[in-house]
Amino acid sequence: MPPKGSKKRAADTEAGAQSKSTKTDASTTAGPSTEREPIVEVAGSNDQAAEIDGPDDSGSDDADMTGEKIKNDPYTYIVNCPPRFEFEARYNKEHDDGGEDFDEEKASELWAEEHNGRKCACFNKERTDGWSMMRKAFARKMDAETIEIPHRDPDRFDMYVYNDFAGYGYQEVIENHMAEFNKVLNAKDGKTEELWTILESMGWWIVDEPNAPWHMIDDGERSWLTYSLLGFMLLTALNRMDTEGDLKTDSKYKDLSLVLALWAKAADDLGGDVVDPLASKKMDSTIGDYAGFNLLWFRYLLTLAKEANVPITGVTDVDDKIDGWNSQVEGKVTLPPKRVDRFDWKAKYQLYTKKYGKAGKIGGEAFQITKWTRQKRAKHAFDKKDPLTDDQVKALKDGMVLQMM
Repeated sequence: MPPKGSKKRAADTEAGAQSKSTKTDASTTAGPSTEREPIVEVAGSNDQAAEIDGPDDSGSDDADMTGEKIKNDPYTYIVNCPPRFEFEARYNKEHDDGGEDFDEEKASELWAEEHNGRKCACFNKERTDGWSMMRKAFARKMDAETIEIPHRDPDRFDMYVYNDFAGYGYQEVIENHMAEFNKVLNAKDGKTEELWTILESMGWWIVDEPNAPWHMIDDGERSWLTYSLLGFMLLTALNRMDTEGDLKTDSKYKDLSLVLALWAKAADDLGGDVVDPLASKKMDSTIGDYAGFNLLWFRYLLTLAKEANVPITGVTDVDDKIDGWNSQVEGKVTLPPKRVDRFDWKAKYQLYTKKYGKAGKIGGEAFQITKWTRQKRAKHAFDKKDPLTDDQVKALKDGMVLQMM
């Protein structure tokens, strides 16, 4: 359910639906998962999402996603459908009895049917199985899924640049988010709520299907440093929450437990058999063989949440394992002493920036294909023509955004 209404996101009518590439066509329906998860786009969806009281306790009934609403009311919580991976996990847990007749594709088909029939939590306010996130986090999520990531994927434009281009494009999006986090963290008026919108949104899309090329880039050292830094970004935000008295069961951050569960799932996705490059000393090897345990930040996350009495719950795959994880780290992990930069974010971020940044900055727009010249796009296109139409190029110059479903 992409946000609608803002000029910045309105270009999908011209710059999405009319694209030459079938992979860039905007879609009004969802479908079973193939190589990428489709994003559901429905006209008028901005006034369908349910809204619940958030930190501002506005209690209003609309959940529109206009630019003005995002700017003036960014931290109200709105209800959204759980992602496909969660729908599938719930369905499979209930129906998979291990028999040969179990249809592995059925959950994906049902997920699409619910969306296309507008029976999901996006539209049906009586549903109680939706997930919530702050309005701005939802905007960030949709921008990542329909703009930032696909704009860096040559396949979506019928182009070829080099094998790992899409993966490094995804890496660029990751770095842009880390840079934004660092900027807000160090701003005099930087709000913890703003930091949280970054972590909320990333918790959804960082574990979803389009991340496959990212995991396959040829710079393994960079990947591992990124995986580790991402987790310390989460811990840094939680430390800020803690100093403000909001790292608790009844926190004003109503999705706190859910977001922690999403990042716990991410630890499974990001973990492996490599020692955490940001661990300052040898890690306890007696902790279990779950891949996430090789990331120091995951050990810290479990311990910090336990210390604060905040349950890590809400994601089916995590709910089934969290008790076992907690038992494995209990008594074996010592958190750093409490202080402003408890988890040494500044030093870790500077280390990464020095190693992979340019002119003291990370991220950028080098991989964003829509920012290229028409000549450069044509050079890499299969038919040697710019995959963007004249109308699309004009729309982009006018400040519109190509939204790819």
